[in-house]
Amino acid sequence: MNSQKGQVEIVVFLLVIIGAVVLFFIFSKPGNKETPKSNTSPTISSPASPASSEQEEPTNNSASPSQAADYNPPYRSNGQPSGGLSASTRIVAVSLDTDEKAVCRYSDVSNLGYGAMKVFAHTDSTFHYTDIAGLSEGRGYIYYVKCADAYGNTNTDDLMIYFYVKAPDDLISPVLSNQYPTGTVLPRGTTQTMIGISTNELASCRYDSRQGTSYDSMSKSLADDGTKKYHTAQVTGLIAGSNYNYFVRCKDTAGNVNTGDVMISFSVQ
Repeated sequence: MNSQKGQVEIVVFLLVIIGAVVLFFIFSKPGNKETPKSNTSPTISSPASPASSEQEEPTNNSASPSQAADYNPPYRSNGQPSGGLSASTRIVAVSLDTDEKAVCRYSDVSNLGYGAMKVFAHTDSTFHYTDIAGLSEGRGYIYYVKCADAYGNTNTDDLMIYFYVKAPDDLISPVLSNQYPTGTVLPRGTTQTMIGISTNELASCRYDSRQGTSYDSMSKSLADDGTKKYHTAQVTGLIAGSNYNYFVRCKDTAGNVNTGDVMISFSVQ
């Protein structure tokens, strides 16, 4: 009897093990597992905006640095010519540079509007020039320049270009004239009188009572009237019945000196 009971227990034990194994394989299949539910709400993704999407093509409103809006007028520099030109110059090219492509205009009158000025003969670039003809020696010239770029930005102030044509070298000494009193007889009792002379250019004049005295050796000067073209001096100590001769020489601003005398001659009765 005990032997049968022991066999039954063994059979039951085997059945329990077999059943456990079967249940294990049934519940361990992937399709039978349940995915745990999240306690958070599902995330709803919105479409990517053009600015954040890497796949989005750039819009027409995006500008590269070279296409950036330009609100500044052209910067002008290197106006030419400057200073003195040779005396033989009769035509010259007036020119300037700009920091961007522009159309430039000029005038010999300041503060004109851009539209009222003359267009450079060669412009619509960053280098602009035009020829100015009919120049005269010894004269100065001023031209005023304004420029406008492709965006319509226009200079409101003038760039001034100034130059002059030199006078020819002066190698000629002053021409003296209108000397007085020459050939005059002063009345008896005259003890002093004014002598004078004119020059055709700016000059300084000296005189002496000795003929042939060089300009630098003359000790007495004639004063000019401010124009440096009319020169006078007061001579004193005149004596009745005497003749007086004074010899004049002058030097111009270029250093040209008379090598001959001009005589002022008079007498006192």
